Amino acid sequence: MAGEWDTGLPVDHTLISDIPGEERKITSKTKTVLQKEHRALGDGNSGGEHTQGSAISYFLATASAPTLNPDGTAFATADLGRLWFDITTSELKVLVAITPTWKIIPSTAAAIALLSTLDVAGAFSVATNKFNVAAASGNVTAAGTLEATGLTTVADRSLTKTDAAPTAGTAEIANAKYVDDEITEAITGIAIGGYEKTDADTAALAKDVTYQAPVAGFFIAAGGRNESTTVKVNSSTFSSLSNGEITDFSASNYGYDNNAAQASSVMLIVPKDWFVRCNGPGTPRVFWVPFGTGSLTK
Repeated sequence: MAGEWDTGLPVDHTLISDIPGEERKITSKTKTVLQKEHRALGDGNSGGEHTQGSAISYFLATASAPTLNPDGTAFATADLGRLWFDITTSELKVLVAITPTWKIIPSTAAAIALLSTLDVAGAFSVATNKFNVAAASGNVTAAGTLEATGLTTVADRSLTKTDAAPTAGTAEIANAKYVDDEITEAITGIAIGGYEKTDADTAALAKDVTYQAPVAGFFIAAGGRNESTTVKVNSSTFSSLSNGEITDFSASNYGYDNNAAQASSVMLIVPKDWFVRCNGPGTPRVFWVPFGTGSLTK
C-alpha cells in the first residue's frame, strides 16, 4: 500500500501506542524485500546470504564500460571483483583495479584444464587463423604442419591444394593430374613414331653433328658398302668422334662400329635427353625414329 516506505512516517505526534505497530510493519516489509534475493532471515542474525542467481552483473556495451558503482559513487577497493558482461564482445569481465581495469574471465594468459569432453556450438579457432573449424560446414583449415602418428583416412576424391608435381625423391603425395601426365608420357614414349630425316630446325640429319633427343628413340646411320660408320651415344654432350671408334658400352655411353664387307649400318637406342653423333669416311644416311613425337635438336 502507499506510504509503506515513506520516510516521513510515523509523524512526530503519533500516539505512543501506535509506534510498536509501525516498527513491526517496517520489520515485516524489510524482511519481505530482502528475502526476494536473500536467504530467509532467522533468529541469531541467521540468513541474508544471496540466493543463487540473485546477483546481477553490469550488462553494457564496450563503449559504455562501467566506471562507477550502481549508486553512482567511484569504485573503491571493496568493489574489486565486480562483474561486467560486455554485450559487444560477449565476454565476461572482472574488475581488477579501481582505475577501472577490467579483465576477461578467464584471463587470456590463463590456461584452461578440461576434465571432460569439449562441446563447442559455434566456430572454433586457435590464435585467430592457426587452426579453424567452421561451425556451419565443419570445414577445417590449419596454418601449420599436421602430423598424425596413426592412420589418416580421407574421403574419396580428396584434393591436393594444387596440381603441382611432387618433389622427386621425397615422400610427397602425388595428385591425380601428375600421375595421369606421367602415365600419358610413358605411353606416348612407347609409341613408335615415323622415320625422320630432319632435325627440329628442319635441317637434314647428317654425320659429324651432335644431336640431343627430346624423347627416347632409335638413331639409325646407314653407310655405304665397305664403309666404316661409327655411332656414339652419351648422357653428356660431346663434339668429336674418330672414324671406326668403338665406344664403351656402359651406363653413361655406348657405341657400335660396323666395318662389314658388304654394308655398314648402325641402329642404337638413344635415351631421352641424351646425345648422339655419327661419322664415317662416306656419307651415311641418318634417320631418327622417336618413341612418340620429338625431333632431334642440335
